[in-house]
Amino acid sequence: MRRAFSKNTLKTFATAYGNVRFVSLLRLGIVVSLLVSLLTSSAKAEEPPTTIAVYARHTFRGVSKAVPPEVIDLPEIGFRFTPPMFAYGMDAMPEGLRIAQDVYPAGLRAAVEMAGQAVGVKGLDQHWDLIRPDLGTSRDFETALFIRRGLGGKVPLVGVPSRDTEVRDFVTSFSLSALQPETIEEFRRKITPEESRALRESTAGFLQAFQQAALGTSQPVTIPPVFPDGKTEAPIFRETAKLAVSLEMAAAKGSPLRVLFGKPAGQQDIGTLIHTGLKVSAARWLINNPGATGSIQAWFPLRHIDHLPPGSRQILVGHDIQYFFILRSLGLISLADGFRDGPVLPLDSVIFAFRGDRAAVVRLQVQLRRDGSAGAFRPALLWQGSRSEWDARLARIRKQLESHPDTARLIRTYRQPEPVMLQVDQE
Repeated sequence: MRRAFSKNTLKTFATAYGNVRFVSLLRLGIVVSLLVSLLTSSAKAEEPPTTIAVYARHTFRGVSKAVPPEVIDLPEIGFRFTPPMFAYGMDAMPEGLRIAQDVYPAGLRAAVEMAGQAVGVKGLDQHWDLIRPDLGTSRDFETALFIRRGLGGKVPLVGVPSRDTEVRDFVTSFSLSALQPETIEEFRRKITPEESRALRESTAGFLQAFQQAALGTSQPVTIPPVFPDGKTEAPIFRETAKLAVSLEMAAAKGSPLRVLFGKPAGQQDIGTLIHTGLKVSAARWLINNPGATGSIQAWFPLRHIDHLPPGSRQILVGHDIQYFFILRSLGLISLADGFRDGPVLPLDSVIFAFRGDRAAVVRLQVQLRRDGSAGAFRPALLWQGSRSEWDARLARIRKQLESHPDTARLIRTYRQPEPVMLQVDQE
């Protein structure tokens, strides 16, 4: 017997069914949301940490308590000069320390952000675990101290205890005395024509431009062979490098032509002139630290950086030569492009970022204004790739070092002293 349902009954049934269906869908939505939330949280928890390491050259140096001002003697252009208050000294310049504290940190933050984005992370938390300077020179320690102030004054400071001018921390410095003298001589006999040409051409170009800017003359310069007697470097290259470094030092105080010679900058781009002169210094590093004797200086900081625990944040403060060979040994500075990236300026920094299988390298460099004075810092991405590509670059460096018995001995037997925490007075 069929049962008849009234319209009201059917309406009630439909409403009840709809409510049950709605509740079921609601429950299903909640379950799906929870699953998505759990999966998202799990994915976030499993995201690899980002490791950041910085190798920074010390700031502008100048006045020295231990070293008298340098005499620059360039008879080839009729120029003899003692730069006032400038020397190859141990001390950082007060203006350079101000730049390290007040100008450099903003550039560093931008460079770290760029490096983080290159390995796939935005809005990187920019905390620092430590700052580690070379304690064998006061300028490195002072630079680290003022960078620390610029970063808020709370970052731990560590280092390997050293006496003045003593090299004990190969992560932030290096001494060729760790190699046999005959090793260095052997590699110097293998200097390439390209390296020799880079030194001679950069010297000629700088001296020609310097005459026009500072002396108001333009007499031709005869550039001798790098080693006229087969062993000793011609003095013109050393003296030219000293002149270029004096201009670089003066940039912290203002226009170098005004600071050193009391002259206005004029129409010439003095910032470009300084870059040209610092090519001479970089080319001399290649000549005097050829082959594996240059790469060995990069090996210890690179190995340290490569072995940092994931998520580490460290700043190393060292020297221009070691900085140069870090970039050179990684293939990031080349003679093929006219040595454009060879010059190393004060506080020049290279930032390494690692995250999972991604790696990146960013360079941070002070910008020299047209009058030659120091301006802001600007980052530039040098390289990004996979961690396996990074490993391959390090493997090539190690292979080069292992191909010579003396450098192979050093990388296998050298024992790096451990740094200690430094006590810093309340500032």
